[in-house]
Amino acid sequence: MDVEQPGIKADEILIKVVASSLNYHDLMVALGQIPTEDKRVLLGDASGEVVDTGPDVSRWQVGDKIIALVSRAGSKVGPKKPS
Repeated sequence: MDVEQPGIKADEILIKVVASSLNYHDLMVALGQIPTEDKRVLLGDASGEVVDTGPDVSRWQVGDKIIALVSRAGSKVGPKKPS
């Protein structure tokens, strides 16, 4: 699926997701048992690569391989702040 690449803020990173998994919570979202807001996607965790960083980011660099453990499945598509 091709989507427009979102812009990022000075303290954010953009991740290209290479692999993800669906878990029981994701199933409940898909079945409508757990309501979500617009532009939500199913995703409990993922692995990928940093493809862009804001100028204030020092911990991550483009090309870094990462895993992302999303504490709230159904996060909005777009940039995320590193924790």
